[in-house]
Amino acid sequence: MPRRPPKIKKSVSDGKTSKVNFKSAGKGLTFLLSQSGKKEKHKDEQKEKFNIWISNMYVFFVNTLFQAHKHEETLKEKVKENRLHNEAMALQRKMENEELEARLNSLREEEAKRQDYEVDITVIKEPVDAPSSSFTPSPPKEDTVVSSKSITSKKKKK
Repeated sequence: MPRRPPKIKKSVSDGKTSKVNFKSAGKGLTFLLSQSGKKEKHKDEQKEKFNIWISNMYVFFVNTLFQAHKHEETLKEKVKENRLHNEAMALQRKMENEELEARLNSLREEEAKRQDYEVDITVIKEPVDAPSSSFTPSPPKEDTVVSSKSITSKKKKK
């Protein structure tokens, strides 16, 4: 028969020992890793909390304070625009009032000229109407004519 190499049986303790040694070494490493991991986790948690706080502050500033500041700036701009617009409107109203006043004065002057013209017309019409109704200039002309006739008649008598 062929000879087989003898089987070396591992003892249960040998297997356990190696496992225990490995585990114990692992536990030690895990413990060291867990302490450094806990520190790193703690640092990571602190960084995460800090980043969350920073992002919250960013959101607060951007959405609340900056929006309020932006709104305030917009209101200031609108107030400036309204002041300029009101000044322009006041200037335009002033110019329109001056134009209307000048136009009214010119109309008053024209009305005064018309009234003076009408007075002149009535003054001119009165003298024209008076001679036609009284005929005073004509009778003296007739008298002069009559007197000339009388002069001619005296000459004939002589």
